[in-house]
Amino acid sequence: MAENASIIHNVESIKAVLLDIILENKKMINEVNQIKTEMENQRQELNQQTRINRNLHNEIDKLKQELQSQESNFDKSSKQFGNDIRSVELRLNYLGKFFSNITTIFFIISPLFLSRSEILNSSST
Repeated sequence: MAENASIIHNVESIKAVLLDIILENKKMINEVNQIKTEMENQRQELNQQTRINRNLHNEIDKLKQELQSQESNFDKSSKQFGNDIRSVELRLNYLGKFFSNITTIFFIISPLFLSRSEILNSSST
């Protein structure tokens, strides 16, 4: 009987140790599951951040392309404007030369058609 009591006591001790191990294991499993949940949440947040960054990067690329296109168009417009201004300058120079030549011709041929007093009066005015 004493031997049975000793075996029962040993079994009870082993049962208590095993119960402690089982409870500790259950506690650790819960902690691991909590860590897994936190990691999954972080993974999802990281994926969302990655998508946002990718979208922003694409938007920046589009804006860069649009800016380059506008810059190219501005350069073309600027060159065309410069060409137009040079063309107007040339036309004004030709017009100035034309009026200078007309004035010279007028003063050369006007004596043929006007009297001396009329020429002096037209020169003074």
